[in-house]
Amino acid sequence: MTTVASLVPPLGGALALSGVAVALSRRRELRIRWCAWAVGVPLVTGAFWLGRPGAAAVAVVVGVIAVLEYGALTRLGRADRAVLAGAVAGVVLAAWLAPGEVFRVAAAGALAVAAVPLLAGDAEHGLRRLGAGLLGLVWLSVPAALVPLGAVGLALFVAVSAADIVAYFAGRRLGGPRLSPLSPAKRWSGTVAGAVAGLGTLAALSAFSWPRPWRSRSAVRPVTSWNP
Repeated sequence: MTTVASLVPPLGGALALSGVAVALSRRRELRIRWCAWAVGVPLVTGAFWLGRPGAAAVAVVVGVIAVLEYGALTRLGRADRAVLAGAVAGVVLAAWLAPGEVFRVAAAGALAVAAVPLLAGDAEHGLRRLGAGLLGLVWLSVPAALVPLGAVGLALFVAVSAADIVAYFAGRRLGGPRLSPLSPAKRWSGTVAGAVAGLGTLAALSAFSWPRPWRSRSAVRPVTSWNP
């Protein structure tokens, strides 16, 4: 069974090896990113170690940061971003404190998001703001799924982070067609490389956490009784 403790050795080893590689590269940009990982990995791992409260805290932070980036891409105003961030955080907290009420909280968040352009009387851009806000609520509430997953959530978080880093550097190095006009810096080459890196990270973490039959007590426990 995969646990947070079983993921600590491979994460620590990967962090140490990447630190050596970054030091040998002597690239300042890589050193800065590695320092951020050196701080972030222990914090995120410790949060998931705490269980649902820690996972909820991570999901809220991720959701709010995603809202800020999404709002910049879709040109949402401050009020729209603030309400959207609150709605996403509400869905995450509901996944922790009241899992049976997630859909009701999401519906209340959708009404709040829709109320911002309506109360502002924005007849020119109101429909665009409404559509972007509702899409953002559905899309950016996905981190709420991390809350009940435990160690699997930590593995997914690490895999997505690794995919994002690989996509960034592969896109810059390989070039090629742009992914979207909304994000001209991203390339299809980076997206494909990032997807491969994410799947490879999940496979590696799964391999490190597979149960070993020769260490299982049940494998050597003698059979004392049998009930037909």
